[in-house]
Amino acid sequence: MSWDKIKGQEKAIERLKTEIVNDKVTQSYLFSGIEGIGKKLVALEFIKTLNCHSPYLNLSCENCINCNKINKHLHPEVTILTPLNNIISIEQIRNLQRNLALKPLNVKIKSFIIDEAEKFTLESSNCFLKSLEEPPEKVIFILVTSKKSVILPTITSRCKEIKFIPLFKEEQRKILKDWSSKEDVLELLIDLCEGSPGRAKKYLNLNITYWFQQVVSWIPKLLKKNLEDFHKISQEFTTLNDQELVLMILDLFFYYFSSFILRPEKNILSLRKSVLKRLVKIVEQTKQKIYQKVNLTLALEVMLLNIMDVENEQYC
Repeated sequence: MSWDKIKGQEKAIERLKTEIVNDKVTQSYLFSGIEGIGKKLVALEFIKTLNCHSPYLNLSCENCINCNKINKHLHPEVTILTPLNNIISIEQIRNLQRNLALKPLNVKIKSFIIDEAEKFTLESSNCFLKSLEEPPEKVIFILVTSKKSVILPTITSRCKEIKFIPLFKEEQRKILKDWSSKEDVLELLIDLCEGSPGRAKKYLNLNITYWFQQVVSWIPKLLKKNLEDFHKISQEFTTLNDQELVLMILDLFFYYFSSFILRPEKNILSLRKSVLKRLVKIVEQTKQKIYQKVNLTLALEVMLLNIMDVENEQYC
């Protein structure tokens, strides 16, 4: 991987290159922006360029021992910390601090990338803050986040923020064409993934085409209030154990209802706009419940029941 292979983030990359040229590299960065747009890739390339034995015009050589090890995620002085059980725990930060105390070997800068930094707990945040306030020399922290507002201000205020933007539609299309040649699938992914190729790739791996077809078939059945159909749909949907898959399916419900609000002429369900807005709200509330760790099966059953009942509102 090199800078020129990371698409859509030219402004962020140029800013980092300028920091290298002007010797303005700081010890703590915050890479912010929606998920799946290349923040971690840029972080690794930045660290690789800083530690390359033979950099040229702010490009890593890709051939030296540091470049090779960083590319393979095997460099002992480049730590990528990711959440365990959906949190960054205080024990993970204590391990980081033990590593931090060791002098770097065979690198210019010892590096720590903290992915999904919004998943710090209050304890781990306060523990990490101590390291951020007085970092050793030749150390760099890069916090990667899609939810900056969740991170303690005492942490974000000590970091130089580099903002990453969603990709434009044509940039997305160029990337997605390598993964799928079907035009309807491309359009669905572009509309649903909001400029995030990473999210699009994840959704393809979760078989988005199959599940969109399921959602399109489920909704008219639910609105007809047939209990036999409800039980069949509930059995298939609420027994899924994969939270990422469930959240993608909820995004598909949201997308389907929202598309009729935006394009009333295609509203094959013949529902009033107020009813469609209520359906969108039901899906949004279900996602929030899942993020709040409410019982997954119960949350989905309630959503399906609410979708069955909401259609009555159009006659009120």
